[in-house]
Amino acid sequence: MTKDGPDSLQVLFRKTVPVGFIDYLLRRQQWIYEEAKQNCYGNSLWSEAEARSMLGDTERAIFEHEMRKGAEKFGLKWENASHAGDNFNYVRISAGSFRLTGHRVPCPGYFVRRCVSRQQNAAVNRFMDGYVLDGALSVPLPKLEAASAINVYALHGTTVIDGKESQFLELAAPDSELEGYHWKCGFLDLRQAYLADARKQKTSSNVEDKAQPKPRKQRREEAKNE
Repeated sequence: MTKDGPDSLQVLFRKTVPVGFIDYLLRRQQWIYEEAKQNCYGNSLWSEAEARSMLGDTERAIFEHEMRKGAEKFGLKWENASHAGDNFNYVRISAGSFRLTGHRVPCPGYFVRRCVSRQQNAAVNRFMDGYVLDGALSVPLPKLEAASAINVYALHGTTVIDGKESQFLELAAPDSELEGYHWKCGFLDLRQAYLADARKQKTSSNVEDKAQPKPRKQRREEAKNE
């Protein structure tokens, strides 16, 4: 695969994860954050200081709840996993070889902090470490398909630009040592790629239909009418 070609990991992700699951999280993100604000700032037992400190954790918790619902809706497996110290739980979605976890982060592309459990999970991405060239995965798709597991993060959060708050939602695949990301892709860009796949498949199907040979009886009747 060339540097300018399609990203192999993204191609495999689109082949494995149903587009409905991606759409579901995109649609629900705004509701998730509005619900989190209401839960925090609408709590009569908390002042603004407590509400502000709890907002990120509440957004994370509700997002993971919606990940479970989305997984169930579109036939994906999920589990409530625990970190190594049994002091924190998280949701892990399984789709084919992909293992997807959600992470509330302060800005797009933010690298999720290292911990024992995350490094153990990311260790399965070791096969990618030798196939990265200028930020583009160059490993052929069949080798990716042979991977037993691929650890991917769903990064989400809000940013403020020129006083206006906006949300972001993106995928990121960490390296096996949790030192950086091999691959990142915004959910909106990913959604456009799914649409392009659908258009390509539809065009291919139409071409195949036109190429179907006519039945022998129909050919004889057409010859008589000429």
